[in-house]
Amino acid sequence: MKSPRRTTGILVTAALATGVAVAPVVAAQGPQAGRGPNATCQKGDGAGTQARKGKANKKRMRATKKARFANKKSGTLTAAQKRELAAMAEEEKLAHDVYVTLATQYPDVIQFSRIPNAEARHLAAIQKMLTRYGLDDPTEGTEVGEFATPATQDLYDQFVTQATSRQAALDVGVAIEKQDIKDLKAAKVGLKAPDVRFVYNRLLEGSKRHLVAFRG
Repeated sequence: MKSPRRTTGILVTAALATGVAVAPVVAAQGPQAGRGPNATCQKGDGAGTQARKGKANKKRMRATKKARFANKKSGTLTAAQKRELAAMAEEEKLAHDVYVTLATQYPDVIQFSRIPNAEARHLAAIQKMLTRYGLDDPTEGTEVGEFATPATQDLYDQFVTQATSRQAALDVGVAIEKQDIKDLKAAKVGLKAPDVRFVYNRLLEGSKRHLVAFRG
């Protein structure tokens, strides 16, 4: 989650089937036709169509974002910005891993079943930048809950330990997203590389939505 230089700040923050009776089927005539079981099937088909349309729209939106990303030009990163980019990879993995772990402890908390998917996409976006700029990925080859940086490993362990109740687990999510927002804003300062800046903006928008979700 955090590079060693930011560990202290985040540790303080973290403290914190309906049954339907069906009448015998008869040959319906006139205005009553269409009100039997077949009508229910038609309604079901309509709901299914809407769901399919929703999924299709999401796919189109993601495809559009990928196209916009592909069109972003590379720039120049300072040594500090390169270190920050690598730290962001561990930061996104930390969020993902903590949420996946808490999802097993609190399966009724919908945030922990949905948000990890977004965090995985965030990490993938950062990994693309690391590859583009020829930088090592500190998350490569690591399992869930496993981190290359000792400070990040400590954060993971502490976050999971602190989630002793449903509310405490949600508070952990709030702490993580607030710190992510703070770090992303700081990482954008002085950043001129269009592609990295685009990715950071995407992550920032996502973290803001996640913060609202965890706050309920």
